[in-house]
Formats: sequence, structure tokens, C-alpha cells
Amino acid sequence: MIANYTDAGLDLSYDLEFYALMAESFERSVGRSLTPEGQGAEWLYDQSPAVVLAHNADADPRFIYANRAAQACFEYSWDEFITLPSRLSAEAPDRAERDRLLNAVAAVWDLVDRSGHRRGQAATFDSWQDVQAD
Repeated sequence: MIANYTDAGLDLSYDLEFYALMAESFERSVGRSLTPEGQGAEWLYDQSPAVVLAHNADADPRFIYANRAAQACFEYSWDEFITLPSRLSAEAPDRAERDRLLNAVAAVWDLVDRSGHRRGQAATFDSWQDVQAD
């Protein structure tokens, strides 16, 4: 396993090892499956209606995964997401709210491998509302 997923060139969109890390960590933390039975990495990335994001465990975490629902929700491409420090994922006025959300998520879904090493953090949500400036 690549420590903390620090290589910005990695494409984890369909990576089975990374999918297993996310799915197993989610099930341990939340108590239910991340994907429907019989579905896996491809379904999560291409077809899941829920937004799924993950960042690595660096001191200044950077996104390493954003499924297509996340890309549509945040209007970033894969390449834009995986070069973005997660602290910059919200506009300046919204960063305090984003930090409160991530602090709540931190207690719920850390990406922890089978050896007990923290590899990052992930979040998912299945409903959101666009906020348009007037």
C-alpha cells in the first residue's frame, strides 16, 4: 500500500485496493456497506448517486478521490480535484462551515487500513442543494 497516498499522479478512480480501503473503513465506522451488494469500485465512481470524496493523511491534506457525483456537485474535474488541498474546497467565506463539517466527519469515517494505519479521511452525502448568489 502507498503510504498516505501522497503521489498526485495516482488515479484511484477504479483502484481496487483503494476501493477496499474506503469500503472496509466505511463499514467498520458506519456499520453498513458503502455500495449495494455486488457493486464495487466502478459503480462507486461512475454510477453512485451519492457524493464520495477522500483526502490523504498529509499535514495539508489533498483530495485523492472524487467520484463523478462529487465532480458534478462541486463542478471540478478529476484533475482539478486531485490537485486541490481539501482546505481550499470551499470559498473563503464558507471555509469555517466546511471545517465544522469535516471535524464531524473525522469521528465517523477515517480511512484506516487493515494494519490500523490512518491513510486519510473520506466523506459521503447523498443530498445537497445548490446555493446561487443573487
